[in-house]
Amino acid sequence: MVSGGELAVARSLRIKRVSYWGVRTAPLAALRQAVAPILPSGRLSASRRRLVVRKVGVRLQRALRGLGYLRATVRVTEHQPGAHTSFVVLRVRVAEGKRFRIGALDVTGVGPAIRLRALSGVKLRSGQFFDAGDLRRSTAGVATVLADRGHAFVRVTVGKILHKSRPLMDLTFGVRPGPVVKVGRIVVLGASATGTRLVLRALLLRRGSRYHRTTLHRGLARLRRTGAFERLRLTESALGKKRVKIVVRAVEAKP
Repeated sequence: MVSGGELAVARSLRIKRVSYWGVRTAPLAALRQAVAPILPSGRLSASRRRLVVRKVGVRLQRALRGLGYLRATVRVTEHQPGAHTSFVVLRVRVAEGKRFRIGALDVTGVGPAIRLRALSGVKLRSGQFFDAGDLRRSTAGVATVLADRGHAFVRVTVGKILHKSRPLMDLTFGVRPGPVVKVGRIVVLGASATGTRLVLRALLLRRGSRYHRTTLHRGLARLRRTGAFERLRLTESALGKKRVKIVVRAVEAKP
């Protein structure tokens, strides 16, 4: 739940700081970091401050959930210390609730052998506090295990089950592997003839070879280390049902 309080006054004021109430175990530095990018420095009208209040509440709610406080509530209100002051203070009242830990972990949609390999790609561990960043990395890790077997179009969804009696959350990574595909085309855009040859050599995959995501990413890492390119971006798209088109967009470094 996120809620915002009434605005202090209607005239333009600046937001001087954010004060926090009720934060007991959540890392305060992480909450401050979450809202810092959206706090403007100048004077704001009442409507603009109202928007900032809502954004602060949403950001803090998202940050708390990402840290495992899945039932936390946040209320943000304005406070003007005096009638003639030119600033307001945002007061954040937090009810953390219990911090959830990871319970059981599982991978479905694949055979037993691949399931064990996919579980090795999960960065979360049973018993640790839930962390949204680790969940994103775990989802990517499961997908990479399948993608390194040629499943370029693998999809991974995460099912969450909250225990009623304890602050535990079971996670199930549901996998839809898709077909095993081969490289249909590799296209390099924005590079000179020399740069194009360098890219194609570094990627190590050729037309007709089985798709392998880690090989592609290692190739990009090698290219970045050469210093020959300012930017490199790789995209993939289906080329029929069992082939993939790989496009590398490059910006070469200036001599």
